[in-house]
Amino acid sequence: MSNCKLQALYFASTEFEVLDEFEGEQGTFIKSFLINNKLNLNDWEVTKEANRLDGPDFKGMPGIEFFNKGRRDHTVGNSYTQALHLQMPHAKAIIRKVLGTETGEKLTQISRVFDKEIIKKLRNHEIKFVSPAIFPRSIDDVEVIERPEGGHIHRVHRYLPLHYAFVDEPAYGTDDAKITDICDGPDCLI
Repeated sequence: MSNCKLQALYFASTEFEVLDEFEGEQGTFIKSFLINNKLNLNDWEVTKEANRLDGPDFKGMPGIEFFNKGRRDHTVGNSYTQALHLQMPHAKAIIRKVLGTETGEKLTQISRVFDKEIIKKLRNHEIKFVSPAIFPRSIDDVEVIERPEGGHIHRVHRYLPLHYAFVDEPAYGTDDAKITDICDGPDCLI
């Protein structure tokens, strides 16, 4: 087994939709990819069972915008508590609903966006992608699978949700990690 430590995991995703209303509430909401059970470009994957059990806990977690060396990225913490603390000043949205937990294959989320600058960037297509962040519940929840050609894959069996970040380069690739809908106003219904 390789020398791995317990740390936050980042999974990038796809374009999104902007909605003007959600469940009768007016405002700006986005619908986007959240997480799936596929191997991402960072060699991490989450099991369907983990998504079924832990995916619903994304409800109430933030959507963040954080810049690292001029690029949109994730905040980083050395523990789950520290990661939660570090992400909060960058919160721009809050997850209201998580969809797809029945199968755990692909979860989507609907968030209320409360930051006017982010809303503007979403509408101008300046922001196109999101990326979820999770923290394994324990080191025992991370299975390390050695690759015959070298390197390894981390398979996560249980996790604690952190956030989704608006990102410039998604690790799940641009097909999965996009925001699929954006909407606000009285004529917009899911």
